[in-house]
Amino acid sequence: MWPRVDGYRSLELGAPGEQSRRLNGLVLDGTKRAAAGIRAEYEDEGESVERVGEVLVLLDSGRQEIGRLLVTGVIECGFNEVPWDFAEAEGEGFTSVEDWRARHPRVWEGEGHIVRPRRRSYLVRTAHSRLLAQAVSRGSATSSQFGKPGGADNNPFSPPGGSWAT
Repeated sequence: MWPRVDGYRSLELGAPGEQSRRLNGLVLDGTKRAAAGIRAEYEDEGESVERVGEVLVLLDSGRQEIGRLLVTGVIECGFNEVPWDFAEAEGEGFTSVEDWRARHPRVWEGEGHIVRPRRRSYLVRTAHSRLLAQAVSRGSATSSQFGKPGGADNNPFSPPGGSWAT
């Protein structure tokens, strides 16, 4: 089971370290608006696929909260059926869906999953998301505060005891 934060499921992107920092940076600057996963990852963890409207807590390599995401779309399809608009929304510089298909299996293979792209049974979960809140450093490693676009003070996604930075 994946870690929970304030009752929400968490999301960790990439391998700990540089890859995670790079991918999280792409999310936080709005470039990365989608992520792919394979059914086996969910089965291994006893998790269900995300649902539209679900809030996910984005964690860094140290499992510290750095943002909250709203899932805006989810599809399951065969690896060779992933559309270009999804590959582009991953924000990682893929030049075409073929480029995404050539490079992306390495991620899962590095985790021990055998990728057989031509098999229809190889299901990919693709989730589009929108950044709701971003952690803001206030010089205190113990206080959890968040920045958000807009300005509403009563956002339901603020952390217990925390406040929205303005």
